[in-house]
Amino acid sequence: MLLLAPAGSRRVALMQSALAKAGRKPATVLDYQALLASPALLAEELAAHPEVFIKLESPGENPQLEAALIAHGWQLAGGAGIPPAPVQHGELAWRRYWFCGFAALLHSLEEATARMRPNWVNPPAEVLAMGDKLACRARLALAGIAQPEGLGETELQGFDDLVARSRAMGIDRVFLKARYGSSAAGVVACRFHRDGRLQLESATRLVSGRLVNCLKPQRLADAKAARALIDALCRESAYAEHWIAKPRAGSLGQFDVRLVMLRGEPRQQLARISSGALTNLHLGNRRADVAQLLEPADRQRLERTGRQVAQALAPAQLMGIDVIVGKNRVDVLEANAFGDLLLGVAHDGRLTHQDQVERFGQAA
Repeated sequence: MLLLAPAGSRRVALMQSALAKAGRKPATVLDYQALLASPALLAEELAAHPEVFIKLESPGENPQLEAALIAHGWQLAGGAGIPPAPVQHGELAWRRYWFCGFAALLHSLEEATARMRPNWVNPPAEVLAMGDKLACRARLALAGIAQPEGLGETELQGFDDLVARSRAMGIDRVFLKARYGSSAAGVVACRFHRDGRLQLESATRLVSGRLVNCLKPQRLADAKAARALIDALCRESAYAEHWIAKPRAGSLGQFDVRLVMLRGEPRQQLARISSGALTNLHLGNRRADVAQLLEPADRQRLERTGRQVAQALAPAQLMGIDVIVGKNRVDVLEANAFGDLLLGVAHDGRLTHQDQVERFGQAA
């Protein structure tokens, strides 16, 4: 295997460990920053090992790479004005430039290897399609896959735009999401009351003019603070969708499901239970066995939906899908090209990286 990843990636460590346990040789690793400087490095590696499987790992959790991608995106956008300021730990900033820089990097890798027919686990185009959540919504909609209704399919312009769209559609509960966010970054659950009151829940806070992601969601009822937060998020690219009810896990709270799809088939599944609106596990929420919360018929609907999503996003072969399994339908919240970081959850006795070693650990 050949892994493209940032330096120090824990995902690489997990894959190398799974390979070692299976008695396979370690994967070769190419650093994204080295590839940013010289995309031809990938072509050189493929020339020596043409049948290797290539896995694009998440570019997150590396401040130096993040800064390099932002700078690259800013330069591609014309480089006008003052260069982007350094991003602080946990800060949500310069996301358009970041995505532009990452997209340009992946396109350069495609171009460098175009004549070599590389064996991508997830081709660059599909990684980018899932990384742009608004574009991913449109792609799933074309495939007829159920999703929460969108408040328009364009970026929001700010707080007033969100309120206007909500009123026009008669919706009083919405989720605002960062277009290029992940791990609940830039997600806000909004509830508009008939008496004019507003309640927000978000793990992203506005601190001294900066958007900062925290491990403890906060609730906001102050209209001025709510406006400031939403306006700031919209400047980073955001969209909104109808906030639909999640099923209950008894007195523990509500839950959704993360489903890992590998080569078109459902694999690891995990229910994420929260007393609040945000179910991401890193926010301290509970984990549960899906089989204990869903009836067999509901699990069949869940897995059928997973297969439909995998088909819609083909030729991608690996993704994590977040879904709400309701009484009469399954709604897809998002698809994540890097959604395999599901620690301690097995299917047929294999963890996610062990599954991948089984399927991609040998030459095609």
